[in-house]
Formats: sequence, structure tokens, C-alpha cells
Amino acid sequence: MEGAVYLAEHASKKVANAYLDEFERIAGIVETYPALGTSEDGIYRSYPFAKFKYSLVYFEDAYGPLILAVAPHRREPGYWKSRAPQR
Repeated sequence: MEGAVYLAEHASKKVANAYLDEFERIAGIVETYPALGTSEDGIYRSYPFAKFKYSLVYFEDAYGPLILAVAPHRREPGYWKSRAPQR
């Protein structure tokens, strides 16, 4: 994951590992309770990390949530939409 690599290079491996732990925690929440994320455009949802300025962006399909991006809050909102399947 790019965010973890960036943090390992610019902060520390400890911070990068904390980021990965937070990702796993949020992914587990989204997998269990996909409707908890904030709706964006009525299709996509986002769920913010508690300890980092990132959000997990996903949508629900027949098999469960599909993660599209781990979006840093400092980037342009919706930059990840070019990666999203057209629905």
C-alpha cells in the first residue's frame, strides 16, 4: 500500500505498521457493517480512519464491499473515481 510505504520512508516503520493496523481494523468494520460508511453520490461510501487522515472508499456489490481506494484527505475529493467501475 502506497500510504504505508510513504509513512515508512517519511516517518517510521512503527507509524507505517500502525497505519496498516488501522486499515485492517476499518476494513473489518466495513466488511461486517458496510452501511456504516458515509454515502458519496449514492453509490460509493467512505469510512474515515481514526488515527490517520485517510478514508477507506468502497462500494457494495452482490459479494460485499469492494475497496476502491484508501484516500488521503489532502487530495482532491473523488480523485479515485477514475479507478471505479462504472455503475
